[in-house]
Amino acid sequence: MIRNTLVVLIAATCLLGCDTVVELDVPRDDSQLVVNSFFTPDSTFGVSLYKSTFVLDEGRSKPITGATAKVFDSNGNEVVELTEQENGVYTSGVSAEPGKTYEIKVSKSGYETATALSTVPVDTAQVIKLETTSSSGSSSSATISLWIDDPEGVDYYEVTGQSKTVIYTPNDTLYFGKKLYLNSNNATFEDFESGRYDMFFDDKLFDGTRQKLTFRTNLLKAQCTNDNAECRDEHEVTLFVRKISKEYYRYKQSMYQQNEVGGDPFAEPVPVYDNIENGLGIFAGFRVNEYELDVPEDQ
Repeated sequence: MIRNTLVVLIAATCLLGCDTVVELDVPRDDSQLVVNSFFTPDSTFGVSLYKSTFVLDEGRSKPITGATAKVFDSNGNEVVELTEQENGVYTSGVSAEPGKTYEIKVSKSGYETATALSTVPVDTAQVIKLETTSSSGSSSSATISLWIDDPEGVDYYEVTGQSKTVIYTPNDTLYFGKKLYLNSNNATFEDFESGRYDMFFDDKLFDGTRQKLTFRTNLLKAQCTNDNAECRDEHEVTLFVRKISKEYYRYKQSMYQQNEVGGDPFAEPVPVYDNIENGLGIFAGFRVNEYELDVPEDQ
């Protein structure tokens, strides 16, 4: 018995004392242009340009300067050449037009020309009606309902919101704001069981019909104290309903999936979607409508 124990101890000691160093030859690809641009008719074309970094490199991505960034329409006509600002940011004074497809081309000495295509949806999300109802008593929870009149064909949407409280006192004005954390039992959001700050979805379950979507959320509840009779408060809730391009949708979907598996060593990695040819990043269009909601008095 003692002999067997000594054998086990000796074997364990040998195992703990043996270190094997394995050197991996990780291929180092040439750096690429990273092009990031979201565009909408409500703003002008702009883009952020960076140099891609090697997986083992330390530090943040470096901005690209001295590049040429141009936007073209679907017929190949130049729409605008963007002007370089600071830190790899390029801007213009031209906005996208609804229903049109655009192509961006970015060139820089030493890199392949990076290109991408995307479209601004021809229509916005047609919201027919909005309701906000308080749950009960002193609770700050609320239900938000909206109706979308969806056209035929594949469409993509995103819904976000924010609440804001403004408190006026004789000596100061205070602002409190937060994004709305949305929950829903609608089958459209079956992938978002725990809720989201941004609910993005396609219309495969209601294509070409009028669809009611209901969200549950908590409103920001900051009120004046009872000992200040001159204090008054105002509560605002804004819902942002976006009609988004396929590229925007796939990018958001991949970001969500990547966050879901983050920190799980056994999960299969999820790459973030990009649509940049000869580069990395995202070029995607969308449209947005803002809706001010009525807040119940007890909120």
